[in-house]
Amino acid sequence: MAVLNIGRVRMGLKGNYSAATDYKALDTVSYQGESFVAIIDPPVGTAPTNETYWQKIAERGSNGNNGNNGSKGDKG
Repeated sequence: MAVLNIGRVRMGLKGNYSAATDYKALDTVSYQGESFVAIIDPPVGTAPTNETYWQKIAERGSNGNNGNNGSKGDKG
């Protein structure tokens, strides 16, 4: 039976971005509170903000408003 190599078929979660890591297409990283996926193999050290190699898939939102203070608890 013949074997068909179709390559990578899903994203690989790689955690926080490191400039020293050799990433491949479909590797996914977290960078400055946002998520990026490599669309083609980026050269080592290429930041995820470089749109030639990376695509943003989750954007960091703004901080919300502070909530009201709760009631004071019993004395210990």
